[in-house]
Amino acid sequence: MNTPRFIPYLSFFSFAVFAGLASSVSGAVLGISDMTFSPDPGDTIGAGVVDITSYAADGVVYSGLQGPTSNFSGTSIPSTVFYGQGGAQDPVYEGGNSLLGLNVTSGFANVDVNFDLSFGQVVDSAAAFFMTEVLIGGDDAITVVPLDLSGNVIGDYSISITEAQWGAGLLDQKISVSGTIGSIRGVSFLLSDFDGTFGDLSTIAGLRIVGSTGADLTTIGYATTATPIPESASVAFLLGGIGLLVTAVRRRLS
Repeated sequence: MNTPRFIPYLSFFSFAVFAGLASSVSGAVLGISDMTFSPDPGDTIGAGVVDITSYAADGVVYSGLQGPTSNFSGTSIPSTVFYGQGGAQDPVYEGGNSLLGLNVTSGFANVDVNFDLSFGQVVDSAAAFFMTEVLIGGDDAITVVPLDLSGNVIGDYSISITEAQWGAGLLDQKISVSGTIGSIRGVSFLLSDFDGTFGDLSTIAGLRIVGSTGADLTTIGYATTATPIPESASVAFLLGGIGLLVTAVRRRLS
C-alpha cells in the first residue's frame, strides 16, 4: 500500500513546531513570572500552610515540585530570624528547618549564615531548581553551592544570583504580627547553570545557601517536569500547516 503523500508534510510540521517549543527551554538564571499555590491564597499570602505547586519562567511551566527533606546544618543556627505559618516571627522554626517542604508562609529572614539542605536523593535529572523569597527592599543577592548525598560540596561549583535576576514581586505577603507586607518573588536555574572546573554534578542531592545580608528565603526546591508554553507564532504555524494538509487531502480524494 502506498503511503499518502501528505504524511511527510505532517512529520515536517510536527518537527518544526516541537523544535520551536523545545528551544524555549533556555539555560540561564531566570526570574519567575508566575506561581500557583495550594490552597489558593487569593491576593495576599498570610496565615496557614500555603504550598507552591508550580511556577513559570521564560515561557516554560515547571511542576512536580519537591522541597528539601532534611537539614544538614542542624536545627539551631544563631543570628537568624524566622517567619511562622501565621505570618508572625515564630521561634519554633529554627535553622534551615524553616525551609523544608514547599510552604511559602515560613522562611529564613535576612540570611546571614551558611546552611545546607538535603533533598534525600540524587536529583541530577531535575528539570530545574528554584527559590522563592519575600521582597521587602535591599540587595538580595545570594550564592548557591551544590552538595552530594553525604552533604559534601561538589568540586568548586556554585551559582551566584544577583538582585537583578530575581523575578518581580507577584503577590503581597504578610511577614510579621505588626502587619509588615512584602511580596513573593522567585528565581529558577538549571543544573548546567552552575559554574565550576571540577566535580561531578550528577551526584547533586542538596544545596548550600551561602549567607548574605538581605535574602528572605521561603522555599528552595526542584521541579521534575518542564512544559513549554506554545508561542503564538508556533501555534499559528501549526494551524496553517494543518490547513494545508486538509486542503491537500481533499484534492487527493476528489
